[in-house]
Amino acid sequence: MDLLDFNVEREAWLYYTLSDASRFKFKLVLTQVAKSRTHVNPAGEPIYQYSSTSLFGLVSFRNELRKPPSTGNVTKKRLTKSLDEQVTFSLDTGQDTWNVYRLEDETVLKITPVLKNVFRMKLRGPIGEPLYTINSHQDFRLKVPSNLVKKP
Repeated sequence: MDLLDFNVEREAWLYYTLSDASRFKFKLVLTQVAKSRTHVNPAGEPIYQYSSTSLFGLVSFRNELRKPPSTGNVTKKRLTKSLDEQVTFSLDTGQDTWNVYRLEDETVLKITPVLKNVFRMKLRGPIGEPLYTINSHQDFRLKVPSNLVKKP
């Protein structure tokens, strides 16, 4: 595998509204891309691997959800015990969810986050805001230039 540099063509915050009236923003950020030197998929396209990270920020919440800030260390055990309730969510309308990246070999990589569920925690942030945990995965699409495709 060889690392490839890339340019960001689109990488936007996505806004969601929760059933408890909170709103948050979520952003998927591509951090690294690699391309196989030798392996191709059945269509003859190079095999790519990528790494990414997700950012999350609470935008607003109902004052009734405010409680005293949590103190102490946050451990995996404490997080597991602090799940409060699952909340439903909806993507605010009119947003294009696909991030678009142009790789240095001119391949276009598109990635979109797919949220599976959101849980409000019993823990609170520094101003007493509710904390949430999000389970998600990603879908991706590649548009590989024809000169990189090897005939099977």
